[in-house]
Amino acid sequence: AFCFVAAALMVKLTTYGNVVFITLLGSYPFYEVISSLRKLQPSDFEPCSTKACLYKRFVGTRGVPSTALEYVQVQNGVARPLRLVQNLSLSEPILFNRTISRSRVLLLGPLGGGFVYQWPKANKTNEVDFTVQLCAYFFCLDSSFSVSIWPIWKSKQIHHAEEQVRKWGPNSEDIVTYLESDAGTRQANLDLIHGAETYPLPWFTRFAYQMSHSILDTLEFGYIGITGHSVFSGPEFVQDATCGQDDMAAMKDLCDSTEIRKKIQNPLSGGISVNMYLFAVAMWTCGKIVHDILLLCGVAEEKTLLVGAVTLIFQALAVGAGLMASIGAMQVFSAPAYTEHDHSNNQCHCYYKLSVFRAFSMIAVPLVLYIAEEAKTKRVVQAAALGGDFLYYTMFE
Repeated sequence: AFCFVAAALMVKLTTYGNVVFITLLGSYPFYEVISSLRKLQPSDFEPCSTKACLYKRFVGTRGVPSTALEYVQVQNGVARPLRLVQNLSLSEPILFNRTISRSRVLLLGPLGGGFVYQWPKANKTNEVDFTVQLCAYFFCLDSSFSVSIWPIWKSKQIHHAEEQVRKWGPNSEDIVTYLESDAGTRQANLDLIHGAETYPLPWFTRFAYQMSHSILDTLEFGYIGITGHSVFSGPEFVQDATCGQDDMAAMKDLCDSTEIRKKIQNPLSGGISVNMYLFAVAMWTCGKIVHDILLLCGVAEEKTLLVGAVTLIFQALAVGAGLMASIGAMQVFSAPAYTEHDHSNNQCHCYYKLSVFRAFSMIAVPLVLYIAEEAKTKRVVQAAALGGDFLYYTMFE
């Protein structure tokens, strides 16, 4: 009898051990790949030297200011970044410390919403002046209480606002000065500008781009009205990427050097999305183990199904946080470009991006987890709730 009891106990313990081992083994890749974002090595990065790096950030990080509404290109050896405008079909340089002037759409524009015209205040190029125009069914009222009919007739206030936007926007003179400010980077800047002139985007992508801008513009409008500053302003504070070098080759060598690479700033090391993802994966894994052990112990299925539903919540949280972390991994990283013996370039940065393989793995992991979460939800809702609960660590045919 003792041998029988011992054998039965050994079988149970072995089964429980299998549950823990197989569950941990299945969760480990999901944990490790995203966890590696916190300990990236200099060799994981590629310098933005041969080609420009395109990025967009709503919140600035160490060395990389916010771009928010703008898609921005940076390249080592090029003095100023470029922003893509007109549905990403044209590029123009961002001048240092100058608030970006632009005409912006609120909600549905002339049909229901309106427009905001933003430009720098005179002699204070980092502060915002603006005119607002509220519209309904193509009849618009501006901040001077003048009426316009869009697009047939514009008030004097709107004419003035449009002139200011054009005045403070990069014009041909700005671009020539920008291009010729450093003869060594002139051709690179030309290549950047001309290389960004054609982005064949489908209509639904352009529509999504415009809608996202419209929503953000509407949110920013309230902030500008209260503070007088643009909360989404930032790319004009991107640091110089020439670092006093005479040509692109010298800048490429500087940014490729081990000394500079060791200074690459990784905001993901303590990022909220990465930490939230790792927490959710840990709780998801523990929940699966608890669920299977309770089911093997004969606990009522009403309780094990509840545990299973909780694990689905943590899995969905991991998917969302993982996608946010992967977006962060697609961004640009920077490193201060001064050396141990030369601190004259302490306001200059080198820019990097993750290698293709590393970046792809960051996107693939949360997508695989999402597919698994979709399949799991269907099984829990359709199979478990109707036909009985099941073990998560293995499948029986």
